[in-house]
Amino acid sequence: MCLSSRELFKAAGYTYGPLLGLFAFGILTKKHIKDQYVWIIALVAPLVSYFMNLYSELLFSGYKFGFEILIVNGILTFIGLFLISRKTNETDHLDPLFYKTKKASPKSHE
Repeated sequence: MCLSSRELFKAAGYTYGPLLGLFAFGILTKKHIKDQYVWIIALVAPLVSYFMNLYSELLFSGYKFGFEILIVNGILTFIGLFLISRKTNETDHLDPLFYKTKKASPKSHE
C-alpha cells in the first residue's frame, strides 16, 4: 500500500500541526506552561482539526480545507497552550538553588 503525495501531506497536516503550535508558542511568548497537560493538547488539537475538516463544508458555507489544516491545527495548539500557561516571573529562568542561596544569605557591606 503506497500513499499518494496528497495523502502524505494531509497526514503531515495533522501530525506537524502541534509541532508548529509548540514552536510558535515558544518563540512568540515568554509564558511557561503546565507540562503535564501538553500531551492532551497535542492530541486534542488534531482531533478538533479533523472534525473541522470533516464538517467544514457544512460549518463554513461550502468551504473545504486543504493543506491549510496544518495552520488551523497549529493555531488550535497555540490557543490550547495559552490556556494552560502561566505568567513568567523575572526569576523563573534562574536556577532555584542559586536563587534561594542568594536570597537567604545576608548582604555583605564592603
